[in-house]
Amino acid sequence: MVKKNILDIMILVLIWLLVFIITINLMVIKHSILFKLKITKSQHGYRRLD
Repeated sequence: MVKKNILDIMILVLIWLLVFIITINLMVIKHSILFKLKITKSQHGYRRLD
């Protein structure tokens, strides 16, 4: 019974790690897309601030 509990806990931890990694990757991808959008906007219209 103890070994089964340890296995269940390990599986739960692995699932949480996967979810954590996926959410971080999504945040990084969203951030990079926003950064690219900002760069393209600055290239098009905001050069007049110089």
